[in-house]
Formats: sequence, C-alpha cells, structure tokens
Amino acid sequence: MNSISPRASSVIVPRGIPVDVTLLDFLSERFPHIGAETWKTRIEEGNVRFIDGTAAYAHSKVEPGTEIRYFREVSVEPRLLDAHQIIYRDDHILVACKPHFMPVVPGGKFVRECLLYHLLEETGLRGLSPVHRIDRHTAGLVLFSIHENERGRYQELFKDRRVEKGYLANVRWISGPPSFEGTPSSEGAPAEDSWELQGRIEKYGPTLRRDLAEGVPNAFCRMSLLKRSRGYGELALYPSTGKRHQLRLQVSQIGAAILNDPYYPDLLAEAPDDPARPLQLLSKSLRFRDPFTQEEREFTSPRVLLPLPGE
Repeated sequence: MNSISPRASSVIVPRGIPVDVTLLDFLSERFPHIGAETWKTRIEEGNVRFIDGTAAYAHSKVEPGTEIRYFREVSVEPRLLDAHQIIYRDDHILVACKPHFMPVVPGGKFVRECLLYHLLEETGLRGLSPVHRIDRHTAGLVLFSIHENERGRYQELFKDRRVEKGYLANVRWISGPPSFEGTPSSEGAPAEDSWELQGRIEKYGPTLRRDLAEGVPNAFCRMSLLKRSRGYGELALYPSTGKRHQLRLQVSQIGAAILNDPYYPDLLAEAPDDPARPLQLLSKSLRFRDPFTQEEREFTSPRVLLPLPGE
C-alpha cells in the first residue's frame, strides 16, 4: 500500500501552454518521472483536485494560472528510528526539534516520515504549518505556526532578519580561501577565530547543489571557532539569511567542510542514510520577539553533535 502525504502539494499552470491541454497531459509532461498511468490512477482516486473545489478528471481542460493540488505518494518509504521532540507550545506557535535525516515536510521519497506529519498526528492541530525550513540532513529546531492566518506574521520575522538563528557545526579544515590573510595554525586550522561572511549563492546545475557566484551578496553569516582538535573544529554559526545550503557553502569560505556532508565539497553517490554518520550541523537556537504577544522568545535544542575526531 502506498504512503500518501497528509497535505496537498500544488502546481500552477504556466503561461504559454497550448490550447485544449488536458489535466492528464499537463501533469504527465510537468512530472515525466511519475508517468501518465500513475497520474491517471491518482486522478481517479481523488488525489488530484482543483483549488476552487471543481472536480478533476483526466480529460479536464487546464488554462494558464490554474492551480492544481495533488497528494504526493510513494510505494516504499524509509522508516526513521530517531524521534522528534516538542520543545515548546502555546496558543500561537510550536517549536520542535527534529533528528537528522527527517525532512520537515513531504519531499522526495518521504511523505509521512516527515516532521510535519508526525506533529499533525501527535497534536491534532490541523492548521499547523512550518514557518521556515531546515534541510533533511540537518538536525535541530523548527518553528511552526499553529493558526494558518498567523503564519505570515512569523514568516515576516525571518524575511526581515528579526530572528537570531544559532547553529553548531563540526568541520574539517581543507585550506583557506583565496582572500584568506591569516596563517594556518599547527593543527591546520586558520589563525582567526571569528568571521563576518557574505556571498552570493545561486543554483548549480540540475542537482540540489548551490554555488558561490559573482554578484550582489544574498547570504550573510557570522561564525566563530569554539574548539580545535587535530585538523578539526567546532563552529558557532549565526546566519541572518536562509538560502538553501548556505551554511555548507559559507563554511567553505573559511577553508573548511562540514563533517559527513554528502553534497560539499564533493557530490557523493546516493547511498542509504547512515545513522552513525549524520551531517554534523545542528540548528541549536532560535530567538525573536513574538509579533502577537510581544514577548522575547528564546529556544535551545537539547541535541548535541558527535565528538570531534581525536577527542
């Protein structure tokens, strides 16, 4: 039996599509890896709908601007052994701490083994929705809005850089960047112990990877070195922006790489998740003023990273 996502995903029909395109033709072309027969079955089972409530049929005509909602499904879904933890909950927000390898929302081969679904099952809060995201390999804190009509106010905090986000990362030193002015220490780490970093991050090729590019900076982060250990180090990171893979790339700006990173500096072949080798990146703290209660909120994850090699 297939696993079906608890929440619908959506796609909007773009401009320029030919006249008289059917729903089945559009979805089959838009998502060729899924296949026409699978889409036909989903439509017949009621797992594809129009946002205005109109019934969806394979032969239904679609026009530019039409929003289509569909429920993702997978036939075989990996099971995660590590569990999430609710850190805080009130009438407006819920803060949860997720383990490594668990996505925040359905994606890829995960539909029900995600933080959102587990929280929906545990709390029964049907309006629950994440205000921001951390990627699947990263562990730590995620902020959720309990009421759908309040989510935008919390999202504005992140957009306006009014949330202080704190991360921890264990890294290995590779080399200093071209602009690096310090002298590496005897342990292979740079002589500096703090950095103010900025850069421009853009999508790189057809994969999930991003790249540092020329142009106006769109990613900003403060970093400090907390600990050194034989060519390795523990960093505290305070990003003011939230680009995909930002911390992985900005760690490279100081000549380092996060331990057990499957994407950087080299893209590794896809392999099963290894609980003994999680990405050593942790969303450790969140701090902000609540836009509804005006109270200062500060949350800390109880999770810790693995010891540095050699400790």
